Amino acid sequence: MIAEFSDNASGVSDGLRKLCFEPHVTTKDDPHAGLGLAVNRGILEHFMKGRLVLISTSSSGSRFGVVIPAERGEQTEDDNAKVLFVDDEPEHIASAVRRIESYIRGVKVEQVASVAAALEKLSTEDYDLVITDLMFGADPDAGYEVLARAYALKRYTPVIVVTSHGKDVERA
Repeated sequence: MIAEFSDNASGVSDGLRKLCFEPHVTTKDDPHAGLGLAVNRGILEHFMKGRLVLISTSSSGSRFGVVIPAERGEQTEDDNAKVLFVDDEPEHIASAVRRIESYIRGVKVEQVASVAAALEKLSTEDYDLVITDLMFGADPDAGYEVLARAYALKRYTPVIVVTSHGKDVERA
Protein backbone atom coordinates (compact mmCIF):
# COMPACT_ATOMS: atom_id res chain seq x y z
CA MET A 1 0.00 0.00 0.00
CA ILE A 2 1.47 3.37 -1.00
CA ALA A 3 0.01 6.83 -0.38
CA GLU A 4 1.26 10.37 -0.74
CA PHE A 5 0.14 13.48 1.12
CA SER A 6 1.13 17.00 0.15
CA ASP A 7 0.42 20.67 0.69
CA ASN A 8 1.19 23.81 -1.25
CA ALA A 9 3.14 25.69 1.43
CA SER A 10 6.77 26.76 1.11
CA GLY A 11 8.28 23.30 1.54
CA VAL A 12 10.90 21.99 3.96
CA SER A 13 14.35 23.58 4.15
CA ASP A 14 17.43 21.39 3.69
CA GLY A 15 18.37 21.85 7.37
CA LEU A 16 14.92 20.84 8.58
CA ARG A 17 14.76 17.83 6.24
CA LYS A 18 17.36 16.05 8.38
CA LEU A 19 15.47 16.75 11.64
CA CYS A 20 11.78 16.85 10.76
CA PHE A 21 11.01 13.35 12.13
CA GLU A 22 12.57 14.07 15.51
CA PRO A 23 10.16 14.82 18.41
CA HIS A 24 9.43 18.50 19.08
CA VAL A 25 11.10 19.73 15.88
CA THR A 26 8.83 22.45 14.52
CA THR A 27 8.81 25.76 12.71
CA LYS A 28 6.09 27.02 15.06
CA ASP A 29 6.62 29.06 18.23
CA ASP A 30 5.02 26.40 20.39
CA PRO A 31 6.94 24.05 22.71
CA HIS A 32 4.17 21.44 22.40
CA ALA A 33 4.23 21.29 18.60
CA GLY A 34 6.31 18.97 16.48
CA LEU A 35 5.12 15.53 17.54
CA GLY A 36 2.92 14.58 14.59
CA LEU A 37 5.60 13.37 12.18
CA ALA A 38 7.58 11.59 14.90
CA VAL A 39 4.51 9.81 16.28
CA ASN A 40 3.12 8.81 12.88
CA ARG A 41 6.51 7.58 11.69
CA GLY A 42 6.84 5.52 14.88
CA ILE A 43 3.40 3.97 14.39
CA LEU A 44 4.12 3.12 10.77
CA GLU A 45 7.56 1.64 11.46
CA HIS A 46 6.94 -0.23 14.69
CA PHE A 47 3.38 -1.47 14.32
CA MET A 48 2.85 -1.69 10.58
CA LYS A 49 6.39 -2.40 9.32
CA GLY A 50 5.95 0.59 7.03
CA ARG A 51 7.76 3.82 6.29
CA LEU A 52 7.01 7.53 6.30
CA VAL A 53 9.34 9.51 4.07
CA LEU A 54 9.75 13.14 3.10
CA ILE A 55 9.90 13.43 -0.69
CA SER A 56 9.66 17.20 -1.22
CA THR A 57 12.09 19.92 -2.10
CA SER A 58 12.52 23.19 -0.22
CA SER A 59 10.49 25.20 -2.72
CA SER A 60 7.62 22.96 -3.81
CA GLY A 61 5.51 22.39 -0.71
CA SER A 62 5.71 19.41 1.59
CA ARG A 63 5.21 15.90 0.19
CA PHE A 64 5.26 12.83 2.38
CA GLY A 65 5.03 9.24 1.27
CA VAL A 66 3.55 6.40 3.29
CA VAL A 67 4.52 2.84 2.41
CA ILE A 68 2.84 -0.09 4.17
CA PRO A 69 3.84 -3.54 2.95
CA ALA A 70 1.04 -5.79 1.76
CA GLU A 71 1.02 -9.43 2.71
CA ARG A 72 2.08 -11.79 -0.05
CA GLY A 73 -0.51 -13.92 -1.74
CA GLU A 74 -3.28 -13.77 -4.27
CA GLN A 75 -5.61 -10.82 -3.89
CA THR A 76 -9.32 -11.29 -4.40
CA GLU A 77 -12.13 -8.74 -4.37
CA ASP A 78 -12.88 -9.63 -0.73
CA ASP A 79 -9.23 -9.06 0.23
CA ASN A 80 -9.10 -5.40 -0.81
CA ALA A 81 -8.16 -2.99 1.94
CA LYS A 82 -10.99 -1.19 3.70
CA VAL A 83 -10.25 2.26 5.14
CA LEU A 84 -12.42 4.42 7.38
CA PHE A 85 -11.73 8.13 6.88
CA VAL A 86 -13.12 10.43 9.59
CA ASP A 87 -13.15 14.23 9.18
CA ASP A 88 -15.73 16.97 9.69
CA GLU A 89 -14.51 19.11 6.77
CA PRO A 90 -16.03 17.98 3.45
CA GLU A 91 -13.18 19.37 1.32
CA HIS A 92 -10.63 17.33 3.32
CA ILE A 93 -12.71 14.19 2.95
CA ALA A 94 -13.12 14.56 -0.81
CA SER A 95 -9.43 15.31 -1.39
CA ALA A 96 -8.17 12.51 0.84
CA VAL A 97 -10.53 9.90 -0.56
CA ARG A 98 -9.52 10.79 -4.13
CA ARG A 99 -5.82 10.49 -3.26
CA ILE A 100 -6.16 7.25 -1.30
CA GLU A 101 -8.22 5.61 -4.04
CA SER A 102 -5.84 6.78 -6.77
CA TYR A 103 -2.73 5.42 -5.01
CA ILE A 104 -4.05 2.15 -3.62
CA ARG A 105 -5.52 -0.21 -6.19
CA GLY A 106 -8.85 -1.66 -5.13
CA VAL A 107 -9.05 0.07 -1.74
CA LYS A 108 -12.52 0.79 -0.40
CA VAL A 109 -12.69 4.07 1.52
CA GLU A 110 -15.69 4.70 3.73
CA GLN A 111 -16.07 8.26 4.89
CA VAL A 112 -17.89 9.73 7.85
CA ALA A 113 -18.07 13.32 9.06
CA SER A 114 -18.59 12.89 12.80
CA VAL A 115 -17.16 11.07 15.77
CA ALA A 116 -20.56 9.50 16.49
CA ALA A 117 -20.75 8.06 12.97
CA ALA A 118 -17.17 6.76 13.25
CA LEU A 119 -17.90 5.06 16.57
CA GLU A 120 -20.99 3.41 15.08
CA LYS A 121 -18.99 2.15 12.07
CA LEU A 122 -16.20 0.84 14.30
CA SER A 123 -18.64 -1.08 16.46
CA THR A 124 -20.24 -2.85 13.49
CA GLU A 125 -17.55 -3.21 10.82
CA ASP A 126 -13.90 -4.20 10.43
CA TYR A 127 -11.32 -1.89 8.84
CA ASP A 128 -7.74 -2.39 7.73
CA LEU A 129 -6.91 1.23 8.54
CA VAL A 130 -8.63 4.17 10.24
CA ILE A 131 -7.55 7.73 9.42
CA THR A 132 -9.10 10.38 11.67
CA ASP A 133 -8.79 14.08 12.13
CA LEU A 134 -7.77 15.07 15.64
CA MET A 135 -10.08 18.07 16.07
CA PHE A 136 -13.79 18.20 15.31
CA GLY A 137 -15.12 21.74 15.65
CA ALA A 138 -13.85 23.13 18.94
CA ASP A 139 -13.25 19.70 20.52
CA PRO A 140 -9.47 19.09 20.53
CA ASP A 141 -9.83 15.52 21.85
CA ALA A 142 -12.44 14.09 19.47
CA GLY A 143 -9.88 12.21 17.37
CA TYR A 144 -8.53 10.55 20.49
CA GLU A 145 -12.03 9.18 21.13
CA VAL A 146 -11.98 7.52 17.70
CA LEU A 147 -8.49 6.16 18.40
CA ALA A 148 -9.50 4.81 21.83
CA ARG A 149 -12.65 3.12 20.47
CA ALA A 150 -10.78 1.54 17.56
CA TYR A 151 -8.16 0.22 19.96
CA ALA A 152 -10.73 -1.07 22.44
CA LEU A 153 -12.83 -2.85 19.81
CA LYS A 154 -10.17 -4.06 17.42
CA ARG A 155 -6.82 -3.78 19.10
CA TYR A 156 -4.76 -4.41 15.98
CA THR A 157 -6.46 -1.98 13.60
CA PRO A 158 -3.92 0.71 12.70
CA VAL A 159 -5.12 4.28 13.30
CA ILE A 160 -3.51 7.40 11.87
CA VAL A 161 -4.46 10.64 13.61
CA VAL A 162 -3.90 13.83 11.59
CA THR A 163 -4.44 17.52 12.22
CA SER A 164 -3.75 20.86 10.64
CA HIS A 165 -4.19 22.63 14.00
CA GLY A 166 -1.04 21.35 15.73
CA LYS A 167 -0.09 24.55 17.50
CA ASP A 168 -3.47 24.70 19.23
CA VAL A 169 -3.42 21.11 20.50
CA GLU A 170 -1.90 19.90 23.74
CA ARG A 171 -2.32 16.41 25.11
CA ALA A 172 -0.50 14.89 28.08
